[in-house]
Amino acid sequence: MNSNHWQIPGHTNIPILVYYFPSLESTNSEAKRLVVEDVPEWTVIYADLQTKGRGRFNRQWHSPAGLGLYFSIILRPNMDLKLLNMINMRAALVIREILQTKLTQTDARNDRPVMVKWPNDVLVEGKKICGILLESEVVSQTVNSLILGIGINVNHQRQDFPAELRERATSLTLLTRRQWESSQLLNEVLPKLQQQLILDKEAGYSDVIPEYQKNLAFKDQIVEVNLQNERIKGRLKGIDSYGYLMLEQGDEIKTITTGDIGI
Repeated sequence: MNSNHWQIPGHTNIPILVYYFPSLESTNSEAKRLVVEDVPEWTVIYADLQTKGRGRFNRQWHSPAGLGLYFSIILRPNMDLKLLNMINMRAALVIREILQTKLTQTDARNDRPVMVKWPNDVLVEGKKICGILLESEVVSQTVNSLILGIGINVNHQRQDFPAELRERATSLTLLTRRQWESSQLLNEVLPKLQQQLILDKEAGYSDVIPEYQKNLAFKDQIVEVNLQNERIKGRLKGIDSYGYLMLEQGDEIKTITTGDIGI
């Protein structure tokens, strides 16, 4: 593996091993290659530039050099497939909390709430600042390996986004009017996330759903949900005990297992 690398002390006897690449097609793709080589859990692939970064439903993730934080974590959770959403929801909550702290510390008058958007985005003022992509290996309804891909808009100015994203995306720099060091942000996110995932597992993931509900964007609003082959509208009522979206349509509550809310 040709890259710079470092180790972050974790909250278990499993260290966090970060491998940095100046450029990759996709951190998730590199992580998928390494899963086959049986690298340790909490191996992290971090790139300054992704030439083919991707999000959900094979959408492109805009990943220019020097502006964002792009990384993928290899996990081996050995968990029931029904609980898989707990991982991406916790990741979104950890990033939400860290970004909220950055906003408040930069300006105590900064009361703009950082929210989570089902199933795996983080928003500020309705604009996307972070996206998460999970790719898993499942055998007999058990998640053996999992790649948790995360992209955060850090130092983007408005003109750095493609024209079609400028009104729908934001960055830490746009919100705080200062520059940030992406690697320092990464070193802050990883141990916090590891600690929370350990606590969640010990608690049977009982704390994830209430916290996610509390910080859920667009709750009780009419939203449009993108499914793989159609779009549907309804009133967002929250999420159920497995992290699936509950959408009210007339007198019916429809459960959405796969899709995302359009913005």
